[in-house]
Amino acid sequence: MNLILVVCSSGLLLITSCTRAIAQTSDFALLNTIPSNSGFDFRSEKMIRVVNHLRHLGKDQALLVLSNYVQEVGPVTPENVVLICRVLFVNSNSWTIQLPGTPNNVVNANIIGKFPLFPVALSEGVPFLLVEGYRGSGFFGNPPAACVEYCKGLQMISADLTNTNYEAASQSLMGSKEFKELYNDPSDESWIAFMIQRQAGGTNEFIELPNGRRRIVPLSRK
Repeated sequence: MNLILVVCSSGLLLITSCTRAIAQTSDFALLNTIPSNSGFDFRSEKMIRVVNHLRHLGKDQALLVLSNYVQEVGPVTPENVVLICRVLFVNSNSWTIQLPGTPNNVVNANIIGKFPLFPVALSEGVPFLLVEGYRGSGFFGNPPAACVEYCKGLQMISADLTNTNYEAASQSLMGSKEFKELYNDPSDESWIAFMIQRQAGGTNEFIELPNGRRRIVPLSRK
C-alpha cells in the first residue's frame, strides 16, 4: 500500500493511505453530481447512484464520507448532503433539518406533510426534487453538518434503489393527487412537472404554461 505525507495546519506530519485519499476524491466527485439548489440540474439516476454507493460503504464509512465532504467542500456549504441523507436514511419522525431559504415555487404548507422527504419525493422507489430551487439570505447555521450528526442515530435503507423506469415513476408522481395539490399556482405545477420529466431523463426544452407564457430552460441546464 502506498503512503503519503499530509502537512496539517498545526505543522504536524500525518501519514495516510494513498488508496483511501484517492477513494475519498472519487467519493467527493460522485457527491458533486447532486446539485444543492437546482431542480433542473437534479437527475434521478445520479441520486440513485450516489445513494447506492454510500449504502455499500456501510453506515460508519458513509457518515465519515459525508462529514468530510461537508468540512472540505466550500466555500458554500453543500446542501446536497441534506437531500442525500433524506433518501439514504430511514427516519420514522419528520425531517426537521431543512434547506436554507424559501422554495422558489409557492407550495401548499398543508400538503408538504404528505411528502415525508420534502423537498424530495420517492415515486416507485425513484427520487425526484419537488422545487426548482431556494431563495433567501442571512445565517441559517450549517444544515448539512447538522443532518450528518442527526443521521448517526438512524439506520440506512436496507436495500439498493433498483427501479430504472424513471419515466413511469415520474408519470406516477405527476398524476398523484398530492402532487396536484402541492402547488398553489397551476403554472407552477406545470413548470415543476416539466422539470421532473427532465429529472427522469426527458430532453424537452420548452413548455406552454397555463398562463400562456413560454419558459425556456437555460442553456446551462441542458
